This record gives sequence, structure tokens and C-alpha cells, in this order.
Amino acid sequence: MPGQVQEIKPPEGWGEDAARWLEYHGIVAEVPTIRSSDYESCLGNPFGYYLTRRLGLSDALRWSEALSRGSWFHKRFEYWDIPEEQSKPLLDASIDSRKAELSAMCGELGIQSDERKNILEREEKDFKVTEAWFEAIKGEPLQWMSQSHFRCLGQEITGIYKHDRFKGSPLVAQFDSLLYHREQNTLWVVDLKTCAESPTDRLQTVGIEFQTQHYMHVANYLLQEGVLQKKYDLPSTCSLGGMAHIAVQKPTINFGLNDRDFQEEEHTLKSGPRKGQIEIRRKYLGEPRFENYVARCKRWYAGEGEYENKKVDREENPPVNISYTYGRNLLDPHFEAEYLERVALIHSLATRRALPDQFLKSANAIRSHGKISRFAPLYLCHPKDWPTIVQELKLITLRRDEQTPLDSTGLHT
Repeated sequence: MPGQVQEIKPPEGWGEDAARWLEYHGIVAEVPTIRSSDYESCLGNPFGYYLTRRLGLSDALRWSEALSRGSWFHKRFEYWDIPEEQSKPLLDASIDSRKAELSAMCGELGIQSDERKNILEREEKDFKVTEAWFEAIKGEPLQWMSQSHFRCLGQEITGIYKHDRFKGSPLVAQFDSLLYHREQNTLWVVDLKTCAESPTDRLQTVGIEFQTQHYMHVANYLLQEGVLQKKYDLPSTCSLGGMAHIAVQKPTINFGLNDRDFQEEEHTLKSGPRKGQIEIRRKYLGEPRFENYVARCKRWYAGEGEYENKKVDREENPPVNISYTYGRNLLDPHFEAEYLERVALIHSLATRRALPDQFLKSANAIRSHGKISRFAPLYLCHPKDWPTIVQELKLITLRRDEQTPLDSTGLHT
């Protein structure tokens, strides 16, 4: 507890006294920026938005295979336009930095050595697995992005838009990549998605998703203000071409024993209806190698070798697909009105008094995918107990906006 702050009594309610109590214990609310990931949270789980975005509470070592591997795949994609001899040191530095960060967190939270080792090994595996995915599939998306009429402006570019209507909470979009189409004099926003389902199915909804509206509006504003033209030496007349959505299906095969080297040997069947016949069997040698996993992923994507039974499905439902939302959609009054209404919802929750009783709870939010959320005690218990709960759950404060300078409309690269 801060030594110079006068001690206060535990709160009775969920309003002003609860907010003071939380601040006294270092749980301080802030006004966050408006990001594409905020909309679904604000729409279906306002209380969760309050905990994570207003208070900044985060499960320090929370892990999801899907999220972790999706994040590392994005990191690999970030260096798609530079040679491997240049990208490899950057990627190695990224995993080393992440492991150091995780190790430091484990130390601060009292995580013992065996568990710490498992956490670091898990992160290393996710990193290597997604490297294999990228190597197996990179030809298709990169072929589209590498067309001669495109000039790549950069990756992981953050656009900042201080909208007059939404004061106090800037609109922020993190673009996976920006491409300039020389022949059409247009800008294209590229967004990469990894998905478990068919990319064709995943891309069905991108045209109405908040992320699409948000990224296109921020990019269009930066063009209107001349920010992108100045930064990247583009013609003043450059306009928004649209947004390209690249969906990549994640392989259902894991790195493991099937990725050992092997020898093929003849084996004579000694019983059954095929007795006496000869079949080819594999004799596996040594430990699994990631080079073999890359080759197996390539066969999985192509529907070849042991995955030949997937060949027809691969042709009907490509594991990599691209769809486009065109800039002319911004001229549609409905598109504009819907976007502004969605932003208004987020802005309302981002800027209102950060009191626990000002944010509606959702039971479904803490009972998701057959599991109870780690944040459930904060939904179910009185705010007077939250400081203890935060300590027991080993939650930390994590602010997404700390790395983004928000002093003006512009870019952060």
C-alpha cells in the first residue's frame, strides 16, 4: 500500500467508494484507445472490458495454443519481404526476448523451476511450429503480395486517428501490412488471419466485421490528411483501394514422432486374408526433426502423400484464401452509420466513470468453452475482495497503449 495515502475503509457498494478502494490498492483505471478488438468485448461483455481495458488487468501467464501460435505466425509474416538471412536473426531475437520476458514473470510470480521450464519449452515449440506452417504455405499469399504493381510500405504499422466526435479516446488500427498499388494509385490494407475452419467459411463475414470498418476508416482518414503520402512519398491523389483479408488454415497435424527420419522396409504379412503378401512399412530412426514437419505440412496443405485423401477438399476449400473489401464501401451511408454507432458504443465504455457498477456483466463470458474464466472471482465477489483476488490469481497490469504515442493523428512503426 502507498505509505503516504491515508488508509480508507473497505467499500460497501460498487460505486465511488469501490473505485477509491481499488485505486488505494494500486488498481487504477485509465481511458484506453479504441481498437478493433474492443467491439465484441463491449457488445457482449462490458464488465470484462472494464477489467481488462479500463483497469488493465491481465493473466500474466495465460496461454492458449490458438492465440500463441496465431501470434507467432503473425510475427513470421511481419518479415515476409526480406531474405531469410536477414529475417532469421530478427525472429531468433524475438523468441529470445519473449522467453526472457516469461522467465522474468515467472520469477516475479514465484513460479517454480519445473513449471517455468515447461512454460519456456511450450513457447519455443509454438514458435517453431508456426515457422514450419509459414515455410509450408508462404508461396500463395506472398505471390499475391509480391506482384510487380505492389510496393510494400511496411508491416505492423499503427495508425492513429483523433476523431472529433470521440474525444479523449483516439481510434487506433494496427495494420499487418500496407501495400501501394502503383498502377491504380491506391492503398491496400492487408490483414492476415489464421483459422481452424475453412478459410472460405472464415472469410464470409469479414465484410461486416468491425475490424474491417475500423481499419478502412483509419487508413482513409490518414490518406485524407496526407499522413501516409508524406511518410511514404506517395502521390497526393492516392486513395484507399480497400482491404485484403488473407486467411490461412492451421494444420491439424502436430509436430511429433511422425517427423522422425525413417527407412522403408518390406514386410511379409504372416496372418489374415493377406497372408504372404508384402507391404512397405516405415522404420523410424532418431528424434523428430522440424525439417520433416515442414515437409509434412506441405503435403497436408497440398493433399499429397499420406494426405492424398484430402486432395479434392483442398481444391474445393483451399487452405489459403484471399477476399477483398473495396474502398468504395466507405461511400455507403449504411456502412458509415453502422461503423460510427459501433465506435460510439466503445467510446461510451472507454470514457465513462470507471466504477464497477457502470459495466454490465455476462454470465456467458465467465463460462466459455466449457471452462470457468480465471476472472470469474472478480465477477462474483465484492470489490472489497478484489485486491486479495488479484494477488491470489497473480494478475498483473498490462496496458496495450503504453507502446503507442498518442499525442497526435499519425503513424507509429
